[in-house]
Amino acid sequence: MDRRKVIAQYEAIRRLGQTNMFDVRMVELIAYHNGFYELVEAIEEGRYPEILLNYGKWIEEVSEDEIPEAKPIEPVWRLRE
Repeated sequence: MDRRKVIAQYEAIRRLGQTNMFDVRMVELIAYHNGFYELVEAIEEGRYPEILLNYGKWIEEVSEDEIPEAKPIEPVWRLRE
């Protein structure tokens, strides 16, 4: 796991404000839709708790230019007519 890349992708999703960062499935969905495959892989390997626990330390290693821009995903649900 490229820790700097994964934490930069995590930070990009956090800045969107679209989800609670404890909602791992939604974080994974947003990561997938933004092409943040390193973060998706880390989640699938079960490393998300490690990311949450070490975020405060690891984010200090990442510069502002390394944080990619993330786009929010559109909801895909519809009400019945």
